[in-house]
Amino acid sequence: MRRHLGVALMLAALLAACTITVDDAEQSEEAPVKPVWDLRNSHRIEDVGWPAGHEGSTYKVDPPPGELTILLPKEVTIEGPFDVIANRPLLLEGEVDHGLLEYLVINYDREPVPDAARRAADLTRRWNLDGSELAAWAARNADGRDNSPGGSMASTSEHPLTEDGPFLSIDARALTDGRAYLSVTVFWGNEDNQGEAP
Repeated sequence: MRRHLGVALMLAALLAACTITVDDAEQSEEAPVKPVWDLRNSHRIEDVGWPAGHEGSTYKVDPPPGELTILLPKEVTIEGPFDVIANRPLLLEGEVDHGLLEYLVINYDREPVPDAARRAADLTRRWNLDGSELAAWAARNADGRDNSPGGSMASTSEHPLTEDGPFLSIDARALTDGRAYLSVTVFWGNEDNQGEAP
């Protein structure tokens, strides 16, 4: 079940990106982008420069190329250009620490399938993930989008960076124009970390 959580989160984040309110967009533009998100030892909203007063559960950042680096445990470093959607639990969710990040979705620019495949191969190699499904996806979509059910999408299994997370996965989706999305999902199991302090 965890295996497909990355795809579900990616699709949810893409939907969230399409439905972000004007206030959210203005908040993202007004707040200066924190140049380094150091999430190696904690994953609190202040670690990503969450704007003061921003009460929503989603914070979308579209930093200038090369102006944001995300540091994760196990020496995983994610560098731009990309946009990133940070999510925390909904404020309506009961006894949950709303100061903790729930997940990040890092979206790379649309690019031709072969370029996305090369990027995926590089990231899976660098982060020691099983890239076999992404390699199969690249082969299926090399000559045009695979329109079979689920054929245009693929995902790595979720890989825990530490025993308690975060979990890391890479998702790919081919588009009808011969290009592809590549996303990285970073997910924390906050239900197991409610005792974490700032």
